[in-house]
Formats: sequence, C-alpha cells, structure tokens
Amino acid sequence: MEGGKLTFEKLTGSEIAVIQQISQWIFDEWGSPHERTIKRLTELDPTDIIFHFAMKLDGELIGCGGLHINVGLFREHERFMIQGPWVSVLYTDKLYRGKGYGKLLLDAVEQEARKLGFTRLYLYTSSAESLYSRNGWKTTERLMYRGQENAVMVKEI
Repeated sequence: MEGGKLTFEKLTGSEIAVIQQISQWIFDEWGSPHERTIKRLTELDPTDIIFHFAMKLDGELIGCGGLHINVGLFREHERFMIQGPWVSVLYTDKLYRGKGYGKLLLDAVEQEARKLGFTRLYLYTSSAESLYSRNGWKTTERLMYRGQENAVMVKEI
C-alpha cells in the first residue's frame, strides 16, 4: 500500500463530482445506468441506502462502497429481498487494486455496520469472491445474475 492519508467519508448527496465519478465506475464495471446511480447517491433515501463511503487517499477518490437495503440482485432474484443489509458497490479504482485498499474499505463498511447495530451482512459478487472469503465471508449459494455466475455471501460481524 502506498503512503498517504486514507479516509472513508460518508456521502452526503451534494458531492456531485464524487457521485459522477462513482457513477462512471459503476457503469464501467457493472453497466448500471448513470441516471439511476446519480439519483440514488444524490437522494440517499434511508429506505434504500444506509450509508455509502467515498474512500480517498490524500483527498483523491480511489474507491467507494456502502451498506444498502436494495441491490440489483433483487431484479432477477426477489427471494433475497428478505435478507439484508447488503454490502454494495464496493469498488476500488483500477490503479489502486491489489494494494490492500479493497480490504480496508470492506473493513470500514463492516465496522460502520457494527456501530449501527447490524450483526449479519450479505453481498453478492461475480469477481471478488476470494477477497471476501479471505475476510471471513461464507458463500451460501451460487446463482446466475445478469448472465454471470455470482456467489451470494454472508458474514456474522
């Protein structure tokens, strides 16, 4: 990991440049429409998003992730709506991957969830199962979502 000051700042909805960058990442990585992401992260409806962090290194946005009530998986697999909350949109800029920032972001999300009184978290992933497994997450099921195999995972925190 590089030196510098790493911070995890909760989005407020008014940080338009940060939200636009996150929207671009989410579109590039998962194909989620910009309008949907910008609306969700600007409004930060508490019935939708519990919190969402901007991870910054020396003030530069390098990642994001949060705890959400509603996730894209529900569009194809409604049965998961009874579970939650969900670690969602955990993303590290490609220039900073493989340097431990994803784990630090995941730790920050889990710690904040604990502070809020949550004891069990869920997530799904098509690409980072090993990261989550190394950090105590257990795969409960594998399923197809948006044409890719995904692991649904759970962790007691």
